[in-house]
Amino acid sequence: MFLIRPDPEFDESLESYIIRLAEANRFRVKKLFPHLGKLLQKQHGNLAGAMATELSRFNLYHANISSSKRYWALHLLSELCCKERISLLEMAVLKTSRNFGEKHTALFWKGLDIPRIFFRSEDIPICPQCLKEKPYIPVFWHISLVKACPKHRTLLIYSCPQCGQKTDYIRNGGTSICACGFDLSSTVVKPADSKLIRLAEQIYGFKPGANGQGNLLFRESSTEAVFGAVLWFRQWVEKKSDEELLVNEAFLLRCIEFFDDWPSCLISRLDKLTFEGLEYSERSLKGTSFRSIFGALLKVSRYLPDDQLEKNEVLKTVFSFLDQIVFQNGHPYSEISLTLLDSFEACVVLGVSIRQLARLIEDGLLHPCKQLKDSEEINPATPLFRLKDVFVLWSVAFQSRHSNRNIYLSRW
Repeated sequence: MFLIRPDPEFDESLESYIIRLAEANRFRVKKLFPHLGKLLQKQHGNLAGAMATELSRFNLYHANISSSKRYWALHLLSELCCKERISLLEMAVLKTSRNFGEKHTALFWKGLDIPRIFFRSEDIPICPQCLKEKPYIPVFWHISLVKACPKHRTLLIYSCPQCGQKTDYIRNGGTSICACGFDLSSTVVKPADSKLIRLAEQIYGFKPGANGQGNLLFRESSTEAVFGAVLWFRQWVEKKSDEELLVNEAFLLRCIEFFDDWPSCLISRLDKLTFEGLEYSERSLKGTSFRSIFGALLKVSRYLPDDQLEKNEVLKTVFSFLDQIVFQNGHPYSEISLTLLDSFEACVVLGVSIRQLARLIEDGLLHPCKQLKDSEEINPATPLFRLKDVFVLWSVAFQSRHSNRNIYLSRW
């Protein structure tokens, strides 16, 4: 069916390749999908209905319930549409069971976990100079934290300079031509802020330069760790709701500036919250919830993307702060150790699941501060466990090779 099969680029999106495949064989993208359906019907009848009928729903992560049938349909199409060197499945963005923070789901692409909240599925910006060199769309332009092109050091553009319509190659069915006919690769571009370029380099996987070692985002860490840190900043520092999907340049510059002085920036904020909690408390902190002082700090710090202290700089700093409060004699904030954690927060400290926490309570290793009836079930959101008790239990029985006090305590 396809006499011309162009080579996919390594970082090319699946939708971009389908557009180039259609153009090379003189198909209009909208007319391509009926042909693909007939092809599947002929090759494997029971998979014909599994394939999406439009480009905007073609990628595997768009499947609502199960993408297994669509997976096999794409596998069959791959043998007919693509060269053996790389398959369509390798280009697809998939769902994954991994989470970021408290509850954010992730997508998976070529070994990279991406928070779903940071992945654009429409209004994809472009770099005109990249399109001039090679007319394809890399997956990295789908990631909302990428505002600049690290190769040309310019800002990505979000709208057509001729008609003002937002750039969206999936909706337009073309990688470099706007719906109005304007050639987007000829757009005049503006130089990008050096910090936005550095962030884009980190997401692309470029090696960090020596001048970025002080900033947490620019260290020799994984791309997922960058996603996790930005998501944590968004949730805990700026307290943005999940409905606020916009990630603009001003937000990213504030985020980068916050992480410039790590970990002092977080420690000073924790000091301020602790002081205010002690200063303005109208009663003893013995019955006060931990979250009334620190918010959802523990919950949003758990999977960034890992819950091991060795790989989670935010959680490591939080543990270091709490460790001093719990174990240091005469610490001015020692009363904080009497605050109460709910079941979810206790799980973060201990590194266990809710089911494992219930077993610890049954075995008498962890005691709620409230007397429960024999048949009474614990509400996971109810603060019941003293911070000091949970932290000491972790120190005694739940440290591990990758999560232990030696990771954050000074050796001297």
